[in-house]
Amino acid sequence: MSPSSSSHSPSPLNPSTHPWRFTWETLAHIPTLRLYLFRSPTPTYISGASASASASLQTDRSLLFVSLTYQNSDVVRLEVPVPRVLIEPDEEIQCLIRSDHVEIKLPLVLPVDHPVVIQYRAAMGFSGDENSVHISLNDDLKSLSSGDVHLYCKSCSTKLTKQPLSNILQMPSLNWRDVAENWFGNCCCSFGAAAEDLASQYLSSLNLSPDVGFLNSVSITVSKYSLHGYPHNPVSQDSALKFSVAQCTKPAVPNLDSCNCHDNAEGPEEVAHSSDMQDLNHTTSNCIVSNDLDRSNRQNLYFGGGFVHNDTNISKDVEWVKFCCEKCLSPLGSYPYWKDRGDTGTIDGGVRLFKCYISTSTPVGGSDDVFRNHTVQNLFSNLLLECAEDEVSFRTVVRDLKSRKPMLQLVLLSSKAWYISGTCIENHAAGPDYQVELQPVAKVLFSDCSNASEADIRLVENWSTKCHAEEVYMMTYEIEELKNSLRFGKQSMPLSCNLLQGMHLSWLNLLGF
Repeated sequence: MSPSSSSHSPSPLNPSTHPWRFTWETLAHIPTLRLYLFRSPTPTYISGASASASASLQTDRSLLFVSLTYQNSDVVRLEVPVPRVLIEPDEEIQCLIRSDHVEIKLPLVLPVDHPVVIQYRAAMGFSGDENSVHISLNDDLKSLSSGDVHLYCKSCSTKLTKQPLSNILQMPSLNWRDVAENWFGNCCCSFGAAAEDLASQYLSSLNLSPDVGFLNSVSITVSKYSLHGYPHNPVSQDSALKFSVAQCTKPAVPNLDSCNCHDNAEGPEEVAHSSDMQDLNHTTSNCIVSNDLDRSNRQNLYFGGGFVHNDTNISKDVEWVKFCCEKCLSPLGSYPYWKDRGDTGTIDGGVRLFKCYISTSTPVGGSDDVFRNHTVQNLFSNLLLECAEDEVSFRTVVRDLKSRKPMLQLVLLSSKAWYISGTCIENHAAGPDYQVELQPVAKVLFSDCSNASEADIRLVENWSTKCHAEEVYMMTYEIEELKNSLRFGKQSMPLSCNLLQGMHLSWLNLLGF
């Protein structure tokens, strides 16, 4: 569509099918609230010479009235709900006409992340949407501490566990072994021996029995014997396979939800393979390696939450299998197995169930469901921010876990942004006033390269190398859900603001809804 002439207003569009959309945005430490007004899904091109805009604020109704007047005297009047922030009343409201949208700037008394504003909102009860909560591992552990927890498929409410999980424990941290060495000091005296003894006792306590679940920020790992529908394929005994309990150390490079492993310098403790696999359960559930792998593979092979992987915890000898609900076939999680050994059973006896696909009670999504607010989007975004906490801009390439091909390019523009988007009331159309609240988000650029040509893939690889991008691996269905979320977020900005350096602007929610 080409821009309209200066003497005519744009062709009229049906408000019911092409409504005016609003998006409020603000960033940390910046006392300005920006508003973008545009037609969606079909953009209307506006010429600054043919239109003018004005705005007035009605604080008692939390509404901003916007008038867009064209040269032929046609007027569009919009009512935009305003989020509850501290707006500077004496400052002028700036209205700017862009090519396909109207941009309005409201000056704030203080930025939304200022401690005074946070305290004021808490005192006034403006804590945000009542359905929005922070995603917290500690909160999940506290809510599940009472035990007797059953797990259900979030899609069809089918019960997944054969018996309740009576003990929910936190998955060991990435560098717990290093911390153990500091309990008494890493030396040859009796204190060092005491630290090693405590570490051994702790390792022995991590028993993945049918009534135990190990929880981390993205998943809960349970025994295969706990689950309905698990394919009980025994481990092949042709090669007299034996396993070793690996020792966990801090990874050489940052990772997202895993734990690095290598052999004990004095030699690994071998655990004999038994027919009922019980000995395999007496492990950390995410630090088991096979003795017949070479040392290089052992150092790169370890198992974490299964949701996101990076170069340090994938191996050519291990493949991850999607675990699905036996009733509706919806994805629930994954588990690792040895490739090329005629067996598809989980290596360590554990199945990782992702919080975004399971529930802890029925009805699904009810107030007692601890995982009701977890989604693929906020699980991924919170993991991403953990790795980029001290970065101004963070670049990531998301690869398919099986093919290793790049599927997404991501650039983190801001880890501390707030936004809300919706549709406006046009020309005094009937409709009740409604309140909106800014939601914390990560502001990102993304590019979908799942269908890229070989030449484009080489460009992505060069970009990753040149920019020192973090490379992470996910299963195909997770990547598709993440792409859908990014595409949806892309619609909240006008077309002229949507592209930057060949990538699309979008948002990743940090809270659960």
